[in-house]
Amino acid sequence: AQATIGRQLIRAIDSVGANLVEGDGRFAKGDGLHFFTIACASARETRYWLERARARHLLSDEEVTIQLRALESATRQL
Repeated sequence: AQATIGRQLIRAIDSVGANLVEGDGRFAKGDGLHFFTIACASARETRYWLERARARHLLSDEEVTIQLRALESATRQL
């Protein structure tokens, strides 16, 4: 469970940042919005994996709360 959730969580988190940067680098508005939409979906996936990690006692309630707040702060404008 730790390896599976850990890998998925890291991939989802990395996808948020990568898609934000890629969307910001696009000159066509539609292209940028496409990547921002993907970043938003990756943020939702990250929330899901954080909650799974909490449910399986891989992360503490406090750690998940801290990470969810950081994620919310980073993706507020999405």
